[in-house]
Amino acid sequence: MFHSKICLSLTASTIEEDLRILEKYRNRIDVAELRVDCLLQDERLKIRRFPELANIPCILSIKRAVNGGFFTEGESSRTVLFARAIAFANQDTRKNFAYIDLEEDFNVSSIQDAALAFGTRIIRSIYVNESNISTLPKRLERRLMPSFEIPKIVFEPQSLQGLTQLFIDYAEKPVTCEHIFDIGGLYAMPATILAQKLQSYMTYTLPKEMINDQNEYWAIDPETLEDTYNYRGVDNDTKIFAITGNPLIHSLSPAIHNLGYKKYNLNNVYIPLRSASIEEAFAFADALNIEAMTVSPPFKGEVVQYLESISEEAGESASCDTILRKNGNPKDDWQGYNMRVDAIIETFRELSGRKTLWGCKVAIIDAGPEAATVAYAVKMLKAKACIFSNKTKEAKALAEQFGIKWSILNENTIDKIEEYSDLIIQTKSENPDLVFLGGTDMVQDPIPFYDFSGREIVFECIYNPKESPCLKRARKAGCKTANAYELITLQAKRQFELFTGMKYE
Repeated sequence: MFHSKICLSLTASTIEEDLRILEKYRNRIDVAELRVDCLLQDERLKIRRFPELANIPCILSIKRAVNGGFFTEGESSRTVLFARAIAFANQDTRKNFAYIDLEEDFNVSSIQDAALAFGTRIIRSIYVNESNISTLPKRLERRLMPSFEIPKIVFEPQSLQGLTQLFIDYAEKPVTCEHIFDIGGLYAMPATILAQKLQSYMTYTLPKEMINDQNEYWAIDPETLEDTYNYRGVDNDTKIFAITGNPLIHSLSPAIHNLGYKKYNLNNVYIPLRSASIEEAFAFADALNIEAMTVSPPFKGEVVQYLESISEEAGESASCDTILRKNGNPKDDWQGYNMRVDAIIETFRELSGRKTLWGCKVAIIDAGPEAATVAYAVKMLKAKACIFSNKTKEAKALAEQFGIKWSILNENTIDKIEEYSDLIIQTKSENPDLVFLGGTDMVQDPIPFYDFSGREIVFECIYNPKESPCLKRARKAGCKTANAYELITLQAKRQFELFTGMKYE
């Protein structure tokens, strides 16, 4: 059975470094792409020997700056480099480039004829955008005639809707020729993981060493692709589950869910699904028959209005983090749950060593969406609570909803915080982009004026950074502290059990 290959793009500045990286991932990949445009000038003179040194099928690629590459010297120089790389072909074809990547408008007959003569297949890059994607079928037709060419559709969707349309048009449809989808940008990750569903000849990966703030939304390394997403196990029968939100840069959920699928030998995959709106996430789910999803910020509140029914926890907290189709039928209406409530209750029981928090006074910091879920959980644990926030309207509404107190959060309310300091719960979320890109020194302490005595239990509803300034101060003062890592893990396990009907041991 056909299976989409894994290609590793090598973008180091020297051949030596590219070979070192290749060796690290050799057992994970099928093809290596040498990005000549990334090499130093002197290094470009050595490219002819690269396939022999690499000892793996290689793609010769010299990407223009206008197409997102780094080659700026002009087409004449680029043509010479192409010629130098495929000239003097070896009788042992393994020592030649297996593929050469040429753009749709690159028509130098001598290069194309040489490639044909030497058994080097042409990957023909076709650049499309959402405004001209409707012309793609006709453009592909023009490229299907030469059997030695593999059309490569290079596409950067500007919304999840654009990616959804691609899956509708090409997923699991009859294929008349080999083709490649090279999808980039903010919404690309599902296409990389589900290349098999698009029947793409290969999917592109980057070494972990080369993933940065410019490509983290779409780039994935071969180890993660295989170990976390079981890439080689995905087939036409694989059930798809997802976590949707925005920006959704990092999440523990895919690793937890996919580990469970592997452990119990389930033909499922759980993917990150970044979306600008919950409506687009629903449309993607419809197109790929997704029957259950985890819902992350900022959609936890607004998703409720799109559901046929919701659990008591979701209704009371006006927040829903888990949705699934009625009866597991991908065409049925959605049902919603708040699985975080049970996870929070279990976490607080473990932290306090008590089955209930009767007699405890709890300070809930901030009045955002997370605060509502925490307030409901604390109410279920029979504690007395007070919400501290400068969002007076939201704080007052939450206090009235759950029958608890509320207060402004500033230096003048220190005595009030001390009164409710048996358990201090920090629910304020940080900017995920800021934290993920290393800006942890800019993460704010929401109660810098409060001096911990050491008797408080302090909990944060975030796990990145691992220890915020607030949590660090509390720990140094002798407080029992915890972040949301275990809570998130517990929540994901509960969702897994709801999605599959199997106990996650």
